[in-house]
Amino acid sequence: MSTRNETILNAESGPTQSAPTPGARRSAAAARASGWVDLSTVRWALGRIVFGFAAVIIVMSAVFFVTRSTSDPARKMLPLGSSQEQIDALNARLGLDDPLWMQYEHFLSDMFHLDFGRSIWEGRPALEVVVDRLPVTFTLVGLALLISIVVFVPLGVIASLRPGSLTDRLVTALSLAGLSAPQFWLGAMLVLVFAVELDWFPTSGSGSMIYAVLPAVTLAFTMGGRLAQVTRTSFLDQAGSPYVTMARAKGLSTFYILRRHVLRNALLPILTIASWDTARAITGHAVVVEVVFAWPGFGRLVIESVQRQDFPVIQACVFIGAVLIVVINVVTDVLNRIIEPRMESR
Repeated sequence: MSTRNETILNAESGPTQSAPTPGARRSAAAARASGWVDLSTVRWALGRIVFGFAAVIIVMSAVFFVTRSTSDPARKMLPLGSSQEQIDALNARLGLDDPLWMQYEHFLSDMFHLDFGRSIWEGRPALEVVVDRLPVTFTLVGLALLISIVVFVPLGVIASLRPGSLTDRLVTALSLAGLSAPQFWLGAMLVLVFAVELDWFPTSGSGSMIYAVLPAVTLAFTMGGRLAQVTRTSFLDQAGSPYVTMARAKGLSTFYILRRHVLRNALLPILTIASWDTARAITGHAVVVEVVFAWPGFGRLVIESVQRQDFPVIQACVFIGAVLIVVINVVTDVLNRIIEPRMESR
């Protein structure tokens, strides 16, 4: 009977072939590992970088023309009641009394030299002010992303194993609650319970890693809710594929099928959503969390700079945000190609 079953399985999976030698297996593995770094892939990656660089220039040009056409930057930078002599002196110092085309030329030159001027409020180079805030935001977003991956991605996988079950409904309800709950309300509830009532964590501020727990959990509920939904949908789509049905017919375990067959194909949308949420959180989506917990991050700096009309810092924030989005998108595209080399490069 076992011989007959083996014959049927071999017939379903195609003609019987001799087992490859260890040397052939090593060569095939090396070919698969290096296939994505061929010349066409390098050209494709360089094209993405060039396109991203052009996008940064377009964004910064838009910032330049909007700030020049909608208001007088020198008047906005100075306190209310400043005399016309003070405004003219600041215009001359910043080169704002030059023709517009000359100002734009100087603006692009300064941008290529990473010189956005000095902060009006802090008196330091604007780029230095922005860079000082980035590690704090990276810590917050990195911890939130880790929580989302460790907690919500497995929940999405578990929900996909038994669609329509009580577990699936509970995971769906939790993910929808994470997507729907306002961050300011969720953060306030976490502070009330875990900081005020239980006194496990500080209420606000920054310092050691314990200060980042509550804001990271607040941000992770939004990021994780979306990840859980995408993971569940992606795994369900792959579970109905013919290759999964064939693997089950061969008697392979569910864990083996998920690890060897489903995971790689389901990983692309999960990676895309995770990278997109990370880019959004770094470049300003986490600003509500940063304000609620008095977290001195990048998003809070943007709000403060707009309120203070600190144009050099605003320009540096926009530049850093655009560069981060481009870098994250390029890295995501490269990782997608590594995971699935057959993906069309365009």
